[in-house]
Amino acid sequence: MCDGLGISGANENSDETLQQYRNLVRVRNTRATKDKKKMLTAIHAAESENTMEFSKSHTGRTEVARIMKCLNPDIIIHMTHATKKDISMVARNRTGIVVCPRANGIVGAGVPRVAKMLDLGCIIGIGTDNVMLNSPDILRELDYIWKVSRSVERIFLNARDILKMATVNNAEILRLNSGYIQSGRAADIIFIDKSHVDLYPIHNPFATIVHRATEASIKAVMIDGRFVDGAQFEFANNN
Repeated sequence: MCDGLGISGANENSDETLQQYRNLVRVRNTRATKDKKKMLTAIHAAESENTMEFSKSHTGRTEVARIMKCLNPDIIIHMTHATKKDISMVARNRTGIVVCPRANGIVGAGVPRVAKMLDLGCIIGIGTDNVMLNSPDILRELDYIWKVSRSVERIFLNARDILKMATVNNAEILRLNSGYIQSGRAADIIFIDKSHVDLYPIHNPFATIVHRATEASIKAVMIDGRFVDGAQFEFANNN
């Protein structure tokens, strides 16, 4: 067994199979120890109108309704075309949602309704999804979701909320002891050069990171208090 179980979608699985997945993970997690973390379950759902219609026509239920009843996962990927009832159900259950806006754009699946999810109290993270089609660049996702929500949905998303999706929320969804800086939490940090030409001048640090930060403006990367990239960074010598 690995750290988690990733399932492609509900439509490829019967109710019985989804229940078997749930039971498999439940048994595995009863053996979890302090050094062996509990296994997480993630599944793709409601990415397109077609998958939603397929589920309704073949089972009489939405993908999300089936998933929540038969699988009860930790994470649902996409939720792009989830109904308000679906979103409310996921919010009440405190199931993490990971939106993948650029992947949705590549396949013409639409725009994740992030504002609606936030209004209903969802825990929303952000990811890149399919690396066969999409580059694994989380910074580009941040800028893209703001712009596409503004232009297509006519929704103004707060840059701070978007950055929180990629940091605090992603860590919470993945059960990581990181996501923000606090005593006792893992020091998983990227250091951004605020004097980089792509970022200067900075008026709003949240908006600057969301709209203008790139791989080139990252000075160093720290994982659990240890520099793993950018060893020349001046703080490394004092660590």
